[in-house]
Amino acid sequence: MQKVGLWQVVDGKLRRIPERAVDLERQLEEWIEDDPSLLQAGLVIVGRQLPLEGGRLDLLAIDPQGQWVVIEIKRGAIRRETIAQVLDYASCLNDMSPEDLKSLLSDYLSKRRKNLEALLEERDASDAMDPGQRRIGLIVVGVGRSAGLDRMGNYLASKYSVPISIISFDVFADGDKEILAREITEPEAFRPSQTDRLGGTIEQVIMRAEIAGTSRSIRACIDKARDLGLYPHAWKTSIMFAPSTNRTRALFTIWAVPQKEKIKLWVGGEVFTEFYDVTLSETNARLGAEGWRSMTDHEVEAFLAGLEELLNPVIGRTAGT
Repeated sequence: MQKVGLWQVVDGKLRRIPERAVDLERQLEEWIEDDPSLLQAGLVIVGRQLPLEGGRLDLLAIDPQGQWVVIEIKRGAIRRETIAQVLDYASCLNDMSPEDLKSLLSDYLSKRRKNLEALLEERDASDAMDPGQRRIGLIVVGVGRSAGLDRMGNYLASKYSVPISIISFDVFADGDKEILAREITEPEAFRPSQTDRLGGTIEQVIMRAEIAGTSRSIRACIDKARDLGLYPHAWKTSIMFAPSTNRTRALFTIWAVPQKEKIKLWVGGEVFTEFYDVTLSETNARLGAEGWRSMTDHEVEAFLAGLEELLNPVIGRTAGT
């Protein structure tokens, strides 16, 4: 089992920060519900403690591309049976009728004044209600992980293209303050192709953009991203741009279908800080704040200029090492 250690530099000497025993399973569920960016930028929680045929699902979310995300939280280490559990939850959700899925989520969403149809429409993902079109990602959360877990994750990713993340947390005590440490493992073997049975090709998205009048910005994003070494992954009506080292994480996404005659874009500011040697303030200064925006062609050009300013120096330093 892997463990995280933290040290503080005090007067030129290292002082270890001790771990604190807390009920992480209970607290993590609440923390993640309040701030799902603890796991992944852009997630919106749409259900908690959902009764499924396979058991009670801790949290269900939707990501910026309209993919459902199953989140299972463990009190201790993540074990191999946890993988089987989240796969069972995913299979239950995948087989559920649109009516049953809406009913399952209705109480949670209504209490929080969230509208499922609006969330999916924002992502141009209304077909996510169709059992034949649903994409489901998996996130398992705990304190450390047992031996063999990475091997299982890599097998699922490489053989079956299952997007799975393994996230470990530890809590440390620094006086009267608590520090939460996070470790993320995502199988490197997962390399989504530019087309799959539920998606499309880049060329098909460009064709949609030609019809919708957004092809200039779509093509500009593809060209600039490729110049900067980013990976373009096509969905049905959008293109997600990811780091080449982890093609499941969205740095930003652009949609071919305009919204109120403007181009729809989502930017994951903190994701840039995870994969590149940049700060959040630098990212925000050049790309704007994390989240959704509607842009003109000119504003997309300005965004891409900021993207180049942000990443070109980083890429240059990396190439020189």
